[in-house]
Amino acid sequence: MAATVPTKRFIEFADIASDWWWELDADLRFTFVSERVQTLFGLSPETLIGQSIAILPGVDPASDAWKTHLAELEHRRLFRDLQLTYVDPRGQARTLTISGTPQFDGEGRFTGYLGVGRDLTPLRLLEQQAVKHAAELDSIMENIEEGVGLVDADLRFVAFNRRLAECVGLQAGEIKPGDSFVDLTRARTSAGEYAPLGPEAAVAERVKIAHSKVPVRLERTRPDGRTYEIMVNPLADGGFVMTYVDITELKAREAQLVQAQKMEAVGQLTGGVAHDFNNILMVILTGVEVLEEETLEPYVRERLDRIARAAQRAVQLTRQLLAFSRRQVLLPQFTDLNKLVATTSELMRRTLGEHIAIETELDDQLWITHVDRAQLEAALINLCVNARDAMPRGGKLRIATRNVSIDEAHAARHAEAQPGQYVMLTVSDTGTGIPPEILRRVFEPFFTTKETGKGTGLGLSMVYGFIKQSSGHVEVESEVGKGTTFRIFLPRSLGQPAEEARPASTLPRGSERILVVEDDEPVREAVVQQLRSLGYEVSSAASGVEGLKQIKKGPPYDLLLADVVMPPPLTGKDFADEARRFLPGLRVLFMSGFAENTTVGTGLLASDARPLAKPFRKADIADAVRRALDNAK
Repeated sequence: MAATVPTKRFIEFADIASDWWWELDADLRFTFVSERVQTLFGLSPETLIGQSIAILPGVDPASDAWKTHLAELEHRRLFRDLQLTYVDPRGQARTLTISGTPQFDGEGRFTGYLGVGRDLTPLRLLEQQAVKHAAELDSIMENIEEGVGLVDADLRFVAFNRRLAECVGLQAGEIKPGDSFVDLTRARTSAGEYAPLGPEAAVAERVKIAHSKVPVRLERTRPDGRTYEIMVNPLADGGFVMTYVDITELKAREAQLVQAQKMEAVGQLTGGVAHDFNNILMVILTGVEVLEEETLEPYVRERLDRIARAAQRAVQLTRQLLAFSRRQVLLPQFTDLNKLVATTSELMRRTLGEHIAIETELDDQLWITHVDRAQLEAALINLCVNARDAMPRGGKLRIATRNVSIDEAHAARHAEAQPGQYVMLTVSDTGTGIPPEILRRVFEPFFTTKETGKGTGLGLSMVYGFIKQSSGHVEVESEVGKGTTFRIFLPRSLGQPAEEARPASTLPRGSERILVVEDDEPVREAVVQQLRSLGYEVSSAASGVEGLKQIKKGPPYDLLLADVVMPPPLTGKDFADEARRFLPGLRVLFMSGFAENTTVGTGLLASDARPLAKPFRKADIADAVRRALDNAK
């Protein structure tokens, strides 16, 4: 008996489906195949109609999978997700999964099969890439000197590297994924690790830190004499990432240096590897974004989420270290200063000591300002630490925000001030105060009144330079015996703080021609992939010399996206200058994984250039490229 003729509606559904649909008659010959097979395999559905399934081209008739499939058909059995290998007319081997159900008429006679098929080849390739990227991340974790551990919201270890076990005094195998952070703390305390605290006190203290909503830095010396700086960074969905850095030698060499110099040393240690580290993270995050756009099996998405979370925490850690040591190019953002003060003041309550009372007075109608948040946070911390040092016996630290308008009269009394509307940040203390003869010099580099080994004289000069670079100014007042007040003025902005990243479907797109010049091949491929997915026509080059050849050959490009630091003979800026000789209207966007090397003072970039900081997500490059092409300021 012949199979039922497919209806028009059935055919329409079949032809728009991602999978392909098929039907066999009682003789196991094709009576219907959806148009999807043309797209997937280059086979015309018409060529299959009337053909026997037993002689389907591209299938190995001797394979066990195919024999199993034919046996299921012959015995009229239902089968699901049968996997087999198919070689399409282009010679490409593809992994397929096929499901089918037998059809019977009202009298129980077999009339054929209805079924669907799915091409698993793209998913298998993505799985291989995910495994590769996960292995690369594992390699990074195991080869860095810092101990790194990821703890979930239930305070159980999710991931950690070998170095972390060493930092907490454990042997290999004594800590496993799924182990309780609380139980480990209790066990290490019983072994004398957190003396003089007892097990329960040590657990309570560390659980409190684990549940903190702000990053926490600790310093601890283990019984073996090694000193570690411990950084605990909370995760948005609960849990935290903790990092152990061995600072024993650093403490021995620089025992008399203040916190600013310690952060400088951390910046020097991390700055040299930031470029390569960010390039690797760039490839991982791009791969994750590509996978996120696919329809994946739950177990694949779960693994993907773990990779994304670990990689994003690595990005956050690198940026925190660089920002805290003041070694990154300014990246101003529209900022709600009240939120920044609230977060920083909570951190200071744990840092300054119980003898310092901290009060905040925040204007609930505060304007927005355009400033580098990390740099401003560092400046505020610097002022708070200075205030603590001025109150050795305790006192009150007040942090306030307010909208102010500076008129001509005020500007005339303060040489650094300019008339206009500002957001004012005030930090005042009730400390010893500063004598007038010293007050005049507080912003001079290398000037300090602290005893040898207790100060560098760079802290306030860094605050002054950063605020000036941000088009603001600083004022200070002090009276001996009564305290000191610093006022930071930052220009008002009409922008609004950035919201969460937009879904990929709303990202700005385009069709212009873009030349990507990047010497790191995996990063270059990742960037090209991102841009092509946004609709752009993209070419790439591995060096400035190769890029110039492409530009001279034509046709003309609309945008040049170039790495700042490239191998000789052309840096990113030199290459861009040469490219513009041939294409005067060429727009240029730089990208960089370095920090210190992209500042204006190095001469690698012009003063108005703002590189796209690696690693960047798809939303970041979509916005930056669109702004560059539209010549937005």
